Amino acid sequence: MVLDPFAILSFILANIVLFIAVFFILALVLGALFLMLGLRVVNGQNRGFGAVFVTVLIGVILSLIPCLGCILYWYIIKTRHQTGWGGAIGAWLIAGLIPILIVVAVVLVIFLPTVLLLLFGP
Repeated sequence: MVLDPFAILSFILANIVLFIAVFFILALVLGALFLMLGLRVVNGQNRGFGAVFVTVLIGVILSLIPCLGCILYWYIIKTRHQTGWGGAIGAWLIAGLIPILIVVAVVLVIFLPTVLLLLFGP
């Protein structure tokens, strides 16, 4: 059986594209869930998943613009979810900090016992 190198390459590239697409959609969904939580904390309106998902999608596109994209993203949150500037920035911060705190907690739970064992011995 002779394997065609182009078939192997196309299979690998198709899987890479599929992985990137799934990762991007999953990141958007998780971003929408965390922004929903942030909007709930700052009492923003229009907190349905669809509206928040569109806000996150617009925010991802705006994040490609350095510096100005962040301010425009706050403005989009402010206008789409009827909150003030403080509420928009607060919801944005909450949506960004919660995943970071989760990752730090998971890393501590996984690696802290090993580090303590290395430092203080058995």
